[in-house]
Formats: sequence, C-alpha cells, structure tokens
Amino acid sequence: MAEPRRVGPEYYELTIEKIMQTEDVPLIEKDAPIDRVLDILTKKTHVWVTDGKGSKKIIGAITEHDVLSILSPRQVPYAFGLPDLRALHHGTVENVMSKRLIKCNPKDTVTDVLSKMIEHGIRRLPVTKRNNIIVGEIRLYHIIKGYIAARKELNSR
Repeated sequence: MAEPRRVGPEYYELTIEKIMQTEDVPLIEKDAPIDRVLDILTKKTHVWVTDGKGSKKIIGAITEHDVLSILSPRQVPYAFGLPDLRALHHGTVENVMSKRLIKCNPKDTVTDVLSKMIEHGIRRLPVTKRNNIIVGEIRLYHIIKGYIAARKELNSR
C-alpha cells in the first residue's frame, strides 16, 4: 500500500479567512454578569469580551481555565476587608477576563497563526480587522480540520 502523501507548503500559506469560523462566535459584553459567562461556557470553551452591547470591538477573553479561580472554594473571600472581585458572587465579566489578547487578521497564513499559537501556548485566536473589530475566530480545531481536508484531496489525486 502506498504511503499517503504529505500536505505541501500551499496549505501552510493558505490565508486564515478561508478556514476561520465566522458564525456562532461566542461574544459577551464587558459589563455582563459573570453568570452569563458561566452559561456560555457550558456550551463553549471560551468567550470573547466586547467593549459593550452590540459592539464587535474585543477587549478580552475568558476561557474555562480562567473560571477555575472563580469556582474554586476559598477559605477567605475577602482581603483586607474588600471583596475579592474575582469571586463568583461579585463583579462583572471585565473583572475576570484576560486583557492580553493575541490576535490575527484574515490575511494571516496558517503558518503565521500556528507560530503565534506555539509562541504563546494558546489554541484559539480572534480574527480581527482594524480597531480590534472581531470578524471571526481561528482555533487549532479549524487548522487540523483544514489539514485533514487538504490531505484527503491530495491523496485522492
């Protein structure tokens, strides 16, 4: 049996806009209650935080990992008499979100995105245009799925 051929460099030079997800991208506004994030995270592994209701300008992200500290029981929910704003019963999305966003744009290549994922230890990036306006997302899942499709196409020739 012949060994399957490897996907060539053309796959790695493919622009992200061809494989990114544009529908059903999880968004939530920064002033939403934390309960809404938890509801979204029962269906998704992350949510992108926008500047406000109806806005597509992203300012942060929350992943399942980020809510570990919220859900974990604590001995002392107060520090020096002030409530811990990361506690589940206080605060908003803005208090919990990660503000350090690693982004890409639709014209970035698969190689560009994989490099960012490896360098920063992440599996998902928002795809943005000017002024941090989100137009989609790219996850490692999409890259794997695209790779498999390209490999099947190559081996069917």
